[in-house]
Amino acid sequence: ALPIYELPLAGDLAKNVTDLQLVASRIGQRRAASGGPSVTILDERQLFRTRLAAVHAALNQYREQLESAGPSDLLFEDNHMEFTTLAAIEMHLKLLDDRTGPDLWIHPDLELGFVNDQLDHISDLCSELPSNLHTRLSAFAGEVRGQYRTWIILNWITTIASIAGLGGLIAYLYLSIFGPLRRLIADSRRITSGNFGHRVSLHTRDEIAELGASMNDMTERFQSIRDNLDQKVRERTQELEERTQIGR
Repeated sequence: ALPIYELPLAGDLAKNVTDLQLVASRIGQRRAASGGPSVTILDERQLFRTRLAAVHAALNQYREQLESAGPSDLLFEDNHMEFTTLAAIEMHLKLLDDRTGPDLWIHPDLELGFVNDQLDHISDLCSELPSNLHTRLSAFAGEVRGQYRTWIILNWITTIASIAGLGGLIAYLYLSIFGPLRRLIADSRRITSGNFGHRVSLHTRDEIAELGASMNDMTERFQSIRDNLDQKVRERTQELEERTQIGR
């Protein structure tokens, strides 16, 4: 039961009320012209009752449309204003029903004035229905705009948080993996270039740090072996020199 579906029904109700007013106006004009009741006026009275029944039918259809609102239609705010307006229209129609029976307009001037007053009230109330629908639609549009702005803000917050999280992950990977790995490669190249006194210096506690420590141990053992070989070579050279001098 969306408000856009109620607009045509409000138009139908207003049209039927207008038709009823036209019939009442013709009755008054013909009574003034004839000076009293006539067959034509009696026919118009019957048409008046027919038009009045059409107004009742249009009003009932409008009420059924309002009452058929489901849970999803609560987005369009409370429709109590429409029910209040319909109740007022029904009250005026009840007054008309009580005065438009078989003995319609026994006192012509008094009855026609009463009927016209009631129809004017009903017409005014019918003109309020589109305003009430517009108010509900405006409220719904405002709520949708508010929800859309909230969604946009949440979307931006989520995006910024995702970017920050990705940046933090990249920084973590660089500091914990790529940075130490680059340092390990650079230190290894210095050692393999002949600088055996250099050691790998890593400040992490992971597999890369263990690899660096293993490389330092290997370098120390290699340096120790090399120093021992150098010492032995020097000793052998010195022995050979001493033998050569003795042989002379």
